[in-house]
Amino acid sequence: MSPANHQKFIACLQSTGRVGKSIFAETLIHWLNFAGVPFSGIDSDAEHRTLSSRHQEISFFNAVESSDNFVKLIGSIPSTPVVICDFPAQATGFLLENWNTYNVSEVLAAKGIRPVNIIFAADDQTAQISAAKILAQFGDTSDYLIVHNPARARSDEFNKLSLYKALQKAGAREIILPTILADTLAQVQEVAKARQAYVTLDDAAKDPLLPMINRFDIETFQNKVLAQLEYVADILLPNIELIKSRIFQSERIDHGKI
Repeated sequence: MSPANHQKFIACLQSTGRVGKSIFAETLIHWLNFAGVPFSGIDSDAEHRTLSSRHQEISFFNAVESSDNFVKLIGSIPSTPVVICDFPAQATGFLLENWNTYNVSEVLAAKGIRPVNIIFAADDQTAQISAAKILAQFGDTSDYLIVHNPARARSDEFNKLSLYKALQKAGAREIILPTILADTLAQVQEVAKARQAYVTLDDAAKDPLLPMINRFDIETFQNKVLAQLEYVADILLPNIELIKSRIFQSERIDHGKI
């Protein structure tokens, strides 16, 4: 990584849904808060507004409504070391076209901002094709994090693709999302109903209404994912010295090396 890179712009441009994007983003935010890393978030998913509804510190801005809005987003990226942007699941074409038209990679590089593309190891063809397009367009101007979610997709099928090998050649890092019990997710929804508001896993785990066994399930999930995110912090952060709080060594398990 070039010393000039003092910011990371983390986003998933891939056309894919129901693969765990929201849980991953939520856990990434949980890790950044735990680690004490300053970050900003932008919610550009007008249909769901998941991040802005669950995290008051994250603002909504519809960057895919028009090219003007997209350019405005790129021109006003916050100055925090890490910026997370949540785009709609089916906006790959619009994003790549505008990224290319306005030479966004060059614009960000001049500002010392390096993109990090989140690629989900999806087993549907649309997601795989869009991931291949992302890699072809960004090349070595981006870092890549492959997220395996065995509960939603078969990683063994994804790992057979030439795309997977090309991502590895591009230096992609990998993590695995552990499975959360269906009952735990149902109990989180019960907490949300009681509050009449969206709740994060972290909020639900602290709620006295959540049964203890489900709280332990969430904590186990979070500990495993946080340990993996710390393991790949060199691509998620412009400088790993930004980490103020680290995971205990005993929790550094399942770090996602496939």
